[in-house]
Amino acid sequence: IPMANSPLRIAIGMPGRPKNSLGPLVLFHGCDKDVADSVLRGEATLQPSENDYDWLGNGIYFWVDSPERALSWAKQRRPSPSVLGAFAYPGNCLNLTDYGVMNELTPNTCQISDRFSVWPPANPAGLGGR
Repeated sequence: IPMANSPLRIAIGMPGRPKNSLGPLVLFHGCDKDVADSVLRGEATLQPSENDYDWLGNGIYFWVDSPERALSWAKQRRPSPSVLGAFAYPGNCLNLTDYGVMNELTPNTCQISDRFSVWPPANPAGLGGR
């Protein structure tokens, strides 16, 4: 049992984060050492990738909680691999890691799909699909 002035007691009494929100994330970006050095000196910013093969479209890609994965990626693609770290505070967002969020996602997906006449692809049978 925590003592009266214990930080543990205060932390237990604090409310949790709001539903459908994320707390701070620790992110890691794999890149070349020259890029990392320029960014850290304030001489450059990271530039979005705009390749046809980018998995999630154009943007700057980060690995969450995995500097090793960012370094592995950079070692496969850069002559002098390096890793930059960053904090992100996404706040209110669609947090697919929250328990029960999938129950809310399906009705909202249908509303979006109806409005824009676009439907997400169906999962193959046996993978939770229709």
